[in-house]
Amino acid sequence: MYHGWFQDSIWHLAKSRWRILEELPYALVTCIDSTEDVRSTTTANMIVDAESSCGFLGTSLLVGDGLILEIAPKYNLFSHFDEIWLYTNRPTATKPPATSIVFPTDLNVESPPTELLGWFVTSDCVLGLGDGIGMNYITTSSEIVEALNVRQQEV
Repeated sequence: MYHGWFQDSIWHLAKSRWRILEELPYALVTCIDSTEDVRSTTTANMIVDAESSCGFLGTSLLVGDGLILEIAPKYNLFSHFDEIWLYTNRPTATKPPATSIVFPTDLNVESPPTELLGWFVTSDCVLGLGDGIGMNYITTSSEIVEALNVRQQEV
């Protein structure tokens, strides 16, 4: 398991069409603009109403079919203080309440919450990102860590 912090944001990753976001077909959006009940937002409801690949999992927005890079700019989904979890297979477990990797958490200084790590592993998540002031990440993939490092050198 790898975790840390970079000077970046989910919005910038989506805007630059970061290849990892294209490679993982399922995105569970658990926080947008500091709102953890994503299901209650007008934006998430517009997305679910208009996009057949999208739905809700608990209070989170689920984007399928590898379309997060199409949907994010179309609906101005990410701005700051966002959290997203990426999967190879469709997730079925909701994120534990009151756990987050959004700022002020700094995964260069502290470890992710144990309950969150347990969910991350049992839900078969590949990558979690949380931003605000910089961006935290959790992943099981050394290749993703390397891609994040390469990106930092380019930014």
